Amino acid sequence: MHFEDDGVFSYLHHINLSKVVPHSWKICRAMWKSLNAEYKSALSHFTLSGMHLSNFYEFCNGPHDIYYKRKHFESKTDLVSAVVADLPEEV
Repeated sequence: MHFEDDGVFSYLHHINLSKVVPHSWKICRAMWKSLNAEYKSALSHFTLSGMHLSNFYEFCNGPHDIYYKRKHFESKTDLVSAVVADLPEEV
């Protein structure tokens, strides 16, 4: 896991990341669509004119996975535009 030094992720030492849980493509797609929609909502509020909070986590309404996604995007160059796009229905 990255960003362990961020206080938001202080709970990570309780998670066993070595256990892999297999999912079907349908479950993965549903999880992605949900996560992406929540991320887009948080991002739209974060970038809304007149909002003066500089902490993205304030707009995540609690889920750490949305904030982790943002931290990951910030660590990579030009990744946001590729990931924020919706998946085509045929995918």
